[in-house]
Amino acid sequence: MTNESFWELISNSKKYGAEQVEWLTQELVKRNTEDIIEFEIMFRKNMEQSSILEIR
Repeated sequence: MTNESFWELISNSKKYGAEQVEWLTQELVKRNTEDIIEFEIMFRKNMEQSSILEIR
């Protein structure tokens, strides 16, 4: 999964409001295992970075 694909999924999921996680999950299961794992890694990395920025 590319960085662009990751952010496209995140951006598109925002359109679904309260159903955001459900939509994102449905989209991810359509992808291969490698993409799902890469999404998880990128998601965690971005969450860690945002937490670090909040501390500063």
